[in-house]
Amino acid sequence: MDDETYAADQKFGKSLSQKTMAGYHSWSIPLAKTMSESKLLTKILAPVILLWAKEMRRQVDGIGKGSLIGKVLMAIGVPLCAWLGKKPRRRIVRCSV
Repeated sequence: MDDETYAADQKFGKSLSQKTMAGYHSWSIPLAKTMSESKLLTKILAPVILLWAKEMRRQVDGIGKGSLIGKVLMAIGVPLCAWLGKKPRRRIVRCSV
């Protein structure tokens, strides 16, 4: 991802509610960790993620061409993250014996 798209991503993230960001982090952080451990998963998901990023930059800055796939991802993804952010987070309690 180029620097301008990354900056637009940061700007977009700041425009979202805390609950939406919490919902996004609930799945994106584990996914990013898994992608860092799997070249195959990264190769599969990177094109889709970049389509979303290009559409997000178009919506934030009005720069570049968006895409139908990016629009669909945004239209579904943001409300889904908001919904996930409303759900109480489960804490995993680890016990040592």
